[in-house]
Amino acid sequence: MGCSFEVKRSTFEQALFGIQNVAQKRTATPILANVRIDASNNELHLFATDYDIGLQQRLEATVDQVGSAALPARVLYDIVKKSKGDSIRIEIDDNHQGVVKTGVRARYKLVGMNPVDFPEPSRIQPETSLKLDRDMFRLWIKKTLFAASSDESRVSLAGVFLEAYDGNNLRFVATDTHRLGLVEVQGIEGCSIVPEDGIIFPRKALQELQRICDGEGEVQVTIDTPSVQVEWDDTVFVFRTVDGRFPNYRTVIPESTSRVVVIDRQEFMQAIDRVSLVVTDRFKCVTLAFENNILTIMANNPDMGEGEEQIDCTYDGDRLEIGFNAQYIQESLSEITTDKIELRLIDDVSPTLIYGENDESYLNVIMPMRI
Repeated sequence: MGCSFEVKRSTFEQALFGIQNVAQKRTATPILANVRIDASNNELHLFATDYDIGLQQRLEATVDQVGSAALPARVLYDIVKKSKGDSIRIEIDDNHQGVVKTGVRARYKLVGMNPVDFPEPSRIQPETSLKLDRDMFRLWIKKTLFAASSDESRVSLAGVFLEAYDGNNLRFVATDTHRLGLVEVQGIEGCSIVPEDGIIFPRKALQELQRICDGEGEVQVTIDTPSVQVEWDDTVFVFRTVDGRFPNYRTVIPESTSRVVVIDRQEFMQAIDRVSLVVTDRFKCVTLAFENNILTIMANNPDMGEGEEQIDCTYDGDRLEIGFNAQYIQESLSEITTDKIELRLIDDVSPTLIYGENDESYLNVIMPMRI
């Protein structure tokens, strides 16, 4: 059975943006390259899934004929995005063929599929959920996800670990074993829904979530292992958690350090950026030398040349030279918002801690490189 409806173009485009990202581009199951559209009661329900991630969107529309359709998600999004006019009209016949009318004189025909073959949307009926500020939720993910492993074969590291501690507190943690990002959030109601051993949110799901979870307000996070549901406004985002155990990250965080360096964050970032001009994938190390309140930043690349800069810092210990992956330092500093940062060090082979000055809630750990 076909359907027909008219919808505001800008609203439809915004909904399809997330939908077409979730829909499979290349798949052995062709139906998953489509968006399922259910039209009834002057509203549309859009759904896309790749089995690991599912996205449901609800939006208002003028529905002339109630029914369902499955249309190619990416092509439909591109048509809507590039079309003129304020509204989009779509008519689906009984053979699942769709006609898309945009503006006054534009008309496109799309080959659809039988929506009956589309997987049914899954939804968790929450008994208890985490209610989180939307802006802060995105920020906590951003401050940790960059440190997750990009090696998909290491599934337990290719995401962000969430655990509850001391009652109403949460930790977001990510690591690729060379570096680590950790955010602590206190005073969150509903933390008891987080499994005792924690839970791993996969990289892909969080990247999609970052793209579409915009605006202000709350998100409602519900956990029913192995599924997690994040809901806001007229959007429901469901994904499967990583099946694996997150490593004991606490073992790489030194309980105490013997040296503390305080540096202007912006000046440090800019100096690292300039010295890194001679850094390549083959020679990616920068050396930091601390002595007499001066930080010397050095890079040496036999294939290209060398760079050196000095900036002021607060440090009165013995001279210390330590090497780091330049990219790891830059990415860590870019997620800290305080004017100054603290490097807490032991020696040139032990993990180094990076904090924003007077901010214990966000920690970065970087393993040194051999100089």
